[in-house]
Amino acid sequence: DSSFSDPTAALATHVSLVLEIDFVTSTITGSTTVSWRKSADCDVLVLDTKGLLITAVESEQREPVEFALGEEHEVFGRALRIPVLSGVVEGKVVIRYSTAPTASALQWLPPEQTGGGVHPFLFAQCQAIHARSFMPCQDTPQVKATYDARVTVPAPLVAVMSALGNGDPAELSDNGRLTYAFEQPVACPAYLVTLAVGELSYKKVGERTGVWSETYLVDRVAHEFQEMEEMVKAGER
Repeated sequence: DSSFSDPTAALATHVSLVLEIDFVTSTITGSTTVSWRKSADCDVLVLDTKGLLITAVESEQREPVEFALGEEHEVFGRALRIPVLSGVVEGKVVIRYSTAPTASALQWLPPEQTGGGVHPFLFAQCQAIHARSFMPCQDTPQVKATYDARVTVPAPLVAVMSALGNGDPAELSDNGRLTYAFEQPVACPAYLVTLAVGELSYKKVGERTGVWSETYLVDRVAHEFQEMEEMVKAGER
């Protein structure tokens, strides 16, 4: 098995991400709040990590929680073991962390590698077991969880995710950064959590379909996917 977790004993049911994107250091800093459900006799929640710097773990009441990282595996990373109360069957933990510049899920492109040539670009590709380098999680298709996220990026960049909220207005902070909010109400495995940040634009191609891409490419991309609405209708028949 490629996952250190044991979802039959303790299962992640929802994840709340708060992420700050830093193109200077090629890192993401923030937190993930994991809602869990477990058997009454289980006393530990085990998550997968790879290359993550875990700075703190806190209880739902924001009290510090002792945690342990397992031995490093070259491919699978390290197990993050968080004690939970025996007899309690559900709860939450908050994990504060940052990613490594070499995180295998994250691709950081400088402006000269983008089509527009002005702004940097970031995208996450978590399949098949790279989500653990992006966030602490139960990185196995056996586990499906809903998620929400708040992603803060440098203006004027746009963040999109595999979730509801793409295209919604961003919140502008005092330091000129933009925060985008997302929600995924359909439970999905960790490898389907994805993120892209860049100079992005949206173009509608059908009643319910559209494309996101770098702004200078959006017309060409829309043309490439102009039959997407018909594909959706065919799948519904």
